[in-house]
Amino acid sequence: MDPMASIRDTFFQECEEQMEALEQGLMTMEEGDTSSETVNAVFRAVHSVKGGAGAFKLTELVSFAHAFETVLDKIRSNQLEPNPEIMRLLLKSADVLSDLVCLCRDGAAIDATQYDGVLGELNSTAEGAGGEPEDDFASIDFAPAMISFDLPTIDIPAGDAPAFEMPATEQVATGFRIHFRPHADLYRTGNEPLLLIRQLKSLGSIKCTCDTSALPKLADYKVNESYLAFDIELETDASALDITQIFEFVDGACDLDIQPLMAEAAGAGPFVPPMQLPEFDMPPAEQLAQPYVPVYAIPPAAAAPVVEIVSPPPMAAAPAPVPVIDVAQKEKPTSSGPAPTIRVELDRVDRLINLVGELVINQAMLAQRLGPAVASSGSEALASLEELERLTRDLQDSVMAIRAQPVKSLFQRMQRIVREVADQTGKTVRLRTEGEATEVDKTVIESLADPLTHMIRNAVDHGLESPEGRASAGKSEEGVIKLTAAHQSGKVVITVQDDGAGINRPKVLEIAKKKNLVPQDATFTDSEIDNLLFLPGFSTATTVSAISGRGVGMDVVRRSIQALGGRINISSKPGHGSSFTLSLPLTLAVLDGIVVSIAEAIFIIPLTSVVETLQPENKMILDLGEGSHAMRVRERLVPLVDVGQALGVRAEPSKPTESVAILVDTESHSRSALMVDRIIDQRQVVIKSFEHNYGPVPGIAAATILGDGRVAMILDVETIADSKQRERMESASKDAAAKWAKAS
Repeated sequence: MDPMASIRDTFFQECEEQMEALEQGLMTMEEGDTSSETVNAVFRAVHSVKGGAGAFKLTELVSFAHAFETVLDKIRSNQLEPNPEIMRLLLKSADVLSDLVCLCRDGAAIDATQYDGVLGELNSTAEGAGGEPEDDFASIDFAPAMISFDLPTIDIPAGDAPAFEMPATEQVATGFRIHFRPHADLYRTGNEPLLLIRQLKSLGSIKCTCDTSALPKLADYKVNESYLAFDIELETDASALDITQIFEFVDGACDLDIQPLMAEAAGAGPFVPPMQLPEFDMPPAEQLAQPYVPVYAIPPAAAAPVVEIVSPPPMAAAPAPVPVIDVAQKEKPTSSGPAPTIRVELDRVDRLINLVGELVINQAMLAQRLGPAVASSGSEALASLEELERLTRDLQDSVMAIRAQPVKSLFQRMQRIVREVADQTGKTVRLRTEGEATEVDKTVIESLADPLTHMIRNAVDHGLESPEGRASAGKSEEGVIKLTAAHQSGKVVITVQDDGAGINRPKVLEIAKKKNLVPQDATFTDSEIDNLLFLPGFSTATTVSAISGRGVGMDVVRRSIQALGGRINISSKPGHGSSFTLSLPLTLAVLDGIVVSIAEAIFIIPLTSVVETLQPENKMILDLGEGSHAMRVRERLVPLVDVGQALGVRAEPSKPTESVAILVDTESHSRSALMVDRIIDQRQVVIKSFEHNYGPVPGIAAATILGDGRVAMILDVETIADSKQRERMESASKDAAAKWAKAS
């Protein structure tokens, strides 16, 4: 096995983080924040990718990153202004850099012609900005100032004077002498001194000596400590800045000392350190006004008369000298940055979640089998069972939190989609994001990438008008797409909203009938016409392009969202744009639900959909005919759905007054009342995929295992509540409500 394979994997994992930081920094710059802190953050991200790529000899990636960081360096030194044209180039370069990282990671062949154009733009932009950055001190009007210290002369014996041997010939710099001592943290973060030394070698010829003076005896050796140091003599024409950039990766994780390597003009000579002047303390101002008292007592050559020395008057206490602290030895301040993290393979987390799920099931079985006996005996075992249940729930919540990740990385990927489609369509589009810190299960995030990409591409291609069309409609030529995420009622709601022309419903209906996707004589409401966009084979594009036209986009979106146990809704206002709302579960592993009984069968209703439970009375029930009923709840009529008949588990309809009504909220913000025989319990259940193990069943979202070992179906509340039966009942409810109001 290649010993560098694990280090290579770590590098590409860090590249993902660097690319996220790069994208975030460029978005901040595009919004107008071009402060040095923001530009430096972007520069560091590109430089980090370049440095790691150089260690693995990824030549194409290094060369492109070098051109990229050269332009960023011009911006840092104020030689380039990050105007919209420059920002467009930087964003395009970030996309190319991301592609190159992926190709290098996968070991795929790199076609240089794919990015030669962007590379040429970077080089020409850097050349047009001028040469090297100006010296930061060039604009300072500096002149030497002469300071005279009129202090008495002190005679020091010749034998005590320090001797400094100065070289007789002229000294010139030929390179640098580097002392490099890694800390233990350098190894813990996956860095390797050998890679840094190899990068130094690329600057010139080196002579490296390992310093083992700090190596302890074997009995005192600690494997998690660092004892070795390296003394390196580098002969190079590079600058000290080039060397410090190599060690930028490990800044703070090592001791680094860089000194010029000198040589005589006529030939190489020994390195002569700069002369150190002896330190002395300047006396306070009050003491300078007093008669001078010698500091050194010089022994006389012969006996001298006794002289009485009068002590000067007391002086104010001098301030305590500030102690000089060695930077290498001082204690590091507590970091206020992000909390330390650890990388764990996703498979390990999945196995842990599965084990915790089995633990939850076994805990429920234990409670169901032993609960009645323990409760009747009144022993302390009941308290132990309750404590076990609490600990199991806490453990499951903690494990589920491990998989929770913010949607920020997903939203950042959409920025690139918007840029690419906008360039292809000739539109000016800005993507605005909100709620990037909203956390969702990692599996949900990964499964959302494709459907969200389809929606963003459709929003740019179909939703937004052309610049000319927007101008004629009195809008700004720049279209805006808003991508938001938020937690609502135990679910995550993601919205894609554009400020375009909205859905052209007559055109949508005409195309659907033309392609025989709907009956020719059928009539539809606005909501039903909007949902025609999700029909397989439907497309409003007149020509097939690389962006759209094949009629597979929105159909794929709906099926993908439904596979995640979620729902998608459309709302549109002509002339003002459209909004697509995705409602998804926070996790695909567990849920809190109400256990109900319907015709002797056990079902689970997700608690996030439940508003309240009611016992219907005769005065609350309204007969709509054809076996349909509505229920009046607080002066509002809601459809009453017989779940047993909707699922086909009961042939005869149940009587509303003999059932329990569970009021649920649907994603379209309408309410329905589900009729069940009785409520058994409320508990947390582990979700088991029903579709993968059996097949899709209308009205059933998933399955779970109960405490007694039986399998219970988890109801798809949205499908049951939004069935044709509910639509007929809603229509009849409106007529009945009008009659009811007229009669009263």
